[in-house]
Amino acid sequence: MGEYPGIEKKQVVGVEWAGFYFATYLDFIESEINWMWETYKHPKAVNNPLYLWAPDIEAIEIPYKNDTALKEAVHFIKLKRNQVTINA
Repeated sequence: MGEYPGIEKKQVVGVEWAGFYFATYLDFIESEINWMWETYKHPKAVNNPLYLWAPDIEAIEIPYKNDTALKEAVHFIKLKRNQVTINA
């Protein structure tokens, strides 16, 4: 992964699943991954884990179609990057 300026450094996350590799923003990651899971149903892709990664985090494995694990991983990344909003 190359170097990203400013806001991109705090937002970008790499995604790897079933031969797909791409970078996306934390704000869009859940909808993009859910779209992939619903769209690509090749027998060799189904049940493969998905991985999130970035220079500031270890690779995080997300079981296939596990929305809870995906939300927890995104929350973890936001916490690590000081991006969690605390409601009063």
